Amino acid sequence: MPRYSTERKAAVLKKLLPPENRSIPEVAAEEGISEGTLYNWRQQARERGIPVPGSGKQSEDWSAEAKFAVVVETASLSEAELSAYCRSKGLYPERVRAWKEAFIQGALSDAERRKRHQEETRKTKRRIKELEKELRRKDKARNRRATRSEKKAGCPLGGGRRGRRVFKILCQPNSLID
Repeated sequence: MPRYSTERKAAVLKKLLPPENRSIPEVAAEEGISEGTLYNWRQQARERGIPVPGSGKQSEDWSAEAKFAVVVETASLSEAELSAYCRSKGLYPERVRAWKEAFIQGALSDAERRKRHQEETRKTKRRIKELEKELRRKDKARNRRATRSEKKAGCPLGGGRRGRRVFKILCQPNSLID
C-alpha cells in the first residue's frame, strides 16, 4: 500500500474540485491511484470542512455541509472577491446568494417566519385589491362605451352631439315625459 505525500493528495483533489470537476474514475486512471483511495480522500476533505462536491458534477449535488462552508467562506467577501472565489470553485455568485438565503430562512425562528409570511400575504392581498379595482374601472369604461355604441346603432341620426333634442324625440319617445 503506497503512501502519498500531502502535496500529491492536494494536487489530485484539486482535479476533483471545480473548475475541473473531473470524475473519480477518470482521475484514478490518469494518476494510477485506486478509486477507493480517491473516494476516501474526498471524504476526508469533507470532514475537514473543505467544500467538496458530491458524486455529481453540479453544484446542486453538493452536500449541505459543503454549501454551508462556501457560504461561511464568502460571508465577508466583496462582490469582486466573491466573483473570483466563485470562478475558482466553478460556481455562480447567484447560487451562493441563494444558498445563503436558504440557510438564513432555515435559521429563522417560527415567529420571524410567521411575520415574514404575514408581510408577504399582506402585500399579495394589497396587490389583488389594486388589480380588482383596476378591473372594475376598466369594466365600467367598457360598459359605457358599449352603451354609447348601442345608442348610436339604435338611432337613425347617429349618436353625435348635434340634434340631441331630435335624438330624444325620434329614438327615445318616452323621454319627452321626463
